[in-house]
Amino acid sequence: MKRLLIASLVCLTTALFADTWTDPETEIVWEYSVENGKACLGVSIPKAGIRPAVSISTEGEIVVPIAINGYPTEIAYGFYECNKITAIKIPEGVGGCGNYSFAYCDALEEIIYSSTVLSSGQAYGSANLKSVVLAEGMKYISNSAFSSTKLENVVLPESITSIGRRAFADTPLTEIIIKQNVSSVEDNCFSGCTNLSTIIFNNSINKISLKTHLFSGCSNISTLKLPKNVTLVEGTFANMCCQTLHIVNSPKEWPKTAFGKDAATSTTRLGTVYVPPEYLIEWGEYFKNLPIDFQPVQLLPMTAHIEIVKPFQNGGSIEISSQTPEWGEPVTISAIANESHIFLGWSSNIAEISGSEATLTFTMPEETVTLMANFFPKALQQSWNETYVQSQIRAGELITSDQLQEMALSAPVIEVKDGSAMVGISVMKASSVDGEWEAVELEANATTVEADKIQVSLPADEKAAFYKFVVPEKQ
Repeated sequence: MKRLLIASLVCLTTALFADTWTDPETEIVWEYSVENGKACLGVSIPKAGIRPAVSISTEGEIVVPIAINGYPTEIAYGFYECNKITAIKIPEGVGGCGNYSFAYCDALEEIIYSSTVLSSGQAYGSANLKSVVLAEGMKYISNSAFSSTKLENVVLPESITSIGRRAFADTPLTEIIIKQNVSSVEDNCFSGCTNLSTIIFNNSINKISLKTHLFSGCSNISTLKLPKNVTLVEGTFANMCCQTLHIVNSPKEWPKTAFGKDAATSTTRLGTVYVPPEYLIEWGEYFKNLPIDFQPVQLLPMTAHIEIVKPFQNGGSIEISSQTPEWGEPVTISAIANESHIFLGWSSNIAEISGSEATLTFTMPEETVTLMANFFPKALQQSWNETYVQSQIRAGELITSDQLQEMALSAPVIEVKDGSAMVGISVMKASSVDGEWEAVELEANATTVEADKIQVSLPADEKAAFYKFVVPEKQ
């Protein structure tokens, strides 16, 4: 039913004759037929074969007309075997793309779609196609859409609902992220993609059907993450090699032949398979009953979670949506500072997960997240001039937050800067009172927090130096 729907989005592509229209600006002659009130670009004439929308001698970049003689345009057979076109731009207003629309265009390197194009059409065999821009609004990736091209990267719009058979087969694609509205991925969609390393299905997918031999011949998959609500068939994961497989549902929902019927018909090999701890025993039984060639090197429980660290335990409270979210799940965490403290922001072991606001929202990655809630005492936030410590602090000494506070109140040495450091402190030194201040690189474990006190172990230098400690300013 879905295939019939896809076909109905574009013109019927057989006509008894073709009309022509000359673009007054480019002088390109376009061939089309009028069907259902639309100008269908490129036609198939009985006994005469396919007639592309423009002459096969047309060169360079092509911009598809929005309308011809008052009829809105759709791309039927389009640019089939137009071997000198290098780029095709489809502007807003053009409808869908049909069979062979960009097929076997030897010089074609780029296709730019607009939001009104509901289906991708077919560009298979266009061996030099390296870039496609898919706009929000597109719903269908056609059968064999970009197979046998040079496509290395593609970003699927949120609006995509289905991906056709062999859509990206035999391409140098390296990564693919399947968005949450996709409900079906058809047979052999990524087969023969030997460079494909990362495949991630959004865990928010409501329900998705994965057909057979999706990754057949994909021999270098490092990470494959599957969603919870997935329906598989025999051989969905046949003939693939995967180093790390993430499964978040129960094996009760998996056919026994998901990795192939037997070793004679499938060459699937698995490295580490991660499953939810509550399903670990069930998955152990599932794999034990498979042919030995399909059994993973190791089966492990997912252990990723969120750790929260507060440099000042009494600085405030934390509210979090979940401390053990599944990968791909949205997480929201909020910090509420006490009256005696301010909140400077979030930092973590993952660069992308940070922020200066009290509420932070992020998507749970596959690894454990250590979040630093940077509360800081208001007593250390003073109005002061930039000065130095009146007495030398010898290298190698341990400086605590009590001493820092005394310095701030008696001889203001703490300077207000941005707070990228994990505990909100960095160190600067000078060789003399009037010397030039320079940053001190602390060792990885030089700064610790114990009993609500920041402790900084200074580097062991041969000479003593004047030090000052930098804390962040709440913007």
